[in-house]
Amino acid sequence: MEEEPQLRPELADVSFEDLQQIEQKVGSKLYNEVLFGQKEPIDHRRKEQNESRDRGKKKHKQRKDQPLEMSSKRPVHKVKNVMNAKKRVFRDPRFDDLSGSFKEETFEKNYSFIKDIKKRERESVQKALRNCEDEEEAIKLKKLLYRMLLNVRFGYYVSVQGNSSTSSILLYADIGNSHSHIERVKFYQQNQQDIAQKKRETKRSIQERLKAQETQFVKEGKKPYFLKKSDRKVLELAEKYKELKKSGKLEKYLAKKRKKNMSKDRRQMPSTS
Repeated sequence: MEEEPQLRPELADVSFEDLQQIEQKVGSKLYNEVLFGQKEPIDHRRKEQNESRDRGKKKHKQRKDQPLEMSSKRPVHKVKNVMNAKKRVFRDPRFDDLSGSFKEETFEKNYSFIKDIKKRERESVQKALRNCEDEEEAIKLKKLLYRMLLNVRFGYYVSVQGNSSTSSILLYADIGNSHSHIERVKFYQQNQQDIAQKKRETKRSIQERLKAQETQFVKEGKKPYFLKKSDRKVLELAEKYKELKKSGKLEKYLAKKRKKNMSKDRRQMPSTS
């Protein structure tokens, strides 16, 4: 380090081209150490750029309520946080509470004419089937008649192209025997409708009886007792047993119920294998 003051004046007279050649030979680190007396050079241009950039940069926001400055070079997120427009809600007046509550008895009374319309349509198809001589047309009419006769809930009958053997027997039977098939299906459908109708009437009569009892309690100044849904089901079942006992079908119904429960328990039992 003692030779450093003597080397600088000597190197000051050397041309810039020779200095570059010396730097290439000895390396930048040793060249800067000998020429400037420091291990790392000071890049004045970079220093000025950093200082100017720091001067233009704001260290803190002046106010809390001022808008946040964001760089325009930042990528926009795919999910934009925008105010969503209010979703349009479609209203069906048939199922709206504003249209009133559903009353099954009133509904059946107001739309009882539909049964008459269906009956007239069935009779017209039956008449066309009896007078039909074309075999293909007769099969089409027979399929249509079965759709009209059977309720939607018995889907294995209604499905014409289904895999059910019963439906294929019914739909593709001989034209000569079509009348007996139709009568059999009509009896089955009427039986199911009678059962459903009787069930609705039983439920309605129990509700009316309970309502009258609650009204009587209120008139007498007593606190009305509102039955739970499970208790109402018990009353409906008791009423059903009473009707079955009166008609002599209780034992048959209980035997069928026991057989069904046994089959269910057998399925739920763990297998020994």
